[in-house]
Amino acid sequence: MDDQTASRHSHEFSRLLAALRQAYEAANKASEFDEFDTHNALVEHIERLMADVENDDAIDSQGNKVSRRWLLEIEYQAVSASRVALRKSVITALYHLWERSVLRWVAWTGRKHASHSDLVGLAASTGASAVSLNRLEPLHFINNALKHDNPSWIQRLREGGYDRYLNDQTYSPYDSPLDPYEIIHLSHNNVIDFFDWVAACGPNFMQPWPGMLPTRQEFDPIYGS
Repeated sequence: MDDQTASRHSHEFSRLLAALRQAYEAANKASEFDEFDTHNALVEHIERLMADVENDDAIDSQGNKVSRRWLLEIEYQAVSASRVALRKSVITALYHLWERSVLRWVAWTGRKHASHSDLVGLAASTGASAVSLNRLEPLHFINNALKHDNPSWIQRLREGGYDRYLNDQTYSPYDSPLDPYEIIHLSHNNVIDFFDWVAACGPNFMQPWPGMLPTRQEFDPIYGS
């Protein structure tokens, strides 16, 4: 691959990674507000009930009388679950952005799918940080557990000492049923850490090479005018 093409791919990776991070942080902030509002509404309603100021009657979409507190609890659980789903979906997108970018940086011509160890070696050859590359191991395990719904990757997390990414740290691999989606735990800070580590796992092209930057005409087909 010539230097100009390599430079274009590295800049494309940086821009796509920044766009994904901005989208995640905006969605996370919005979900934080939603969770805060539903939590406060639930607490306020419970306080009113305890003070016997308001009854607990509400009407559902079918016209049935139900507990307003129950409806608020369901809403709060749904908002909380959406934040968890957001983090897990972004994790898989983040790993695959890095994976596809590595293959483009080195013009991969091997078998159709490179293994994670292949990707690490290829990224290292471009000048990616060895420390950050090692930190991508749990990202690889988490991605595979979520994408393939395979409990064996949960066990890999345990064996690798990554219990901090698991909800239940006392489970046995022989427990049944074992739901990888439910067991994996990701905080907002976990996701931000992975963004930082992936950013450090790109090619070492942070400084533009004189005469090697893509022209506006070369960028437009990728990013739009």
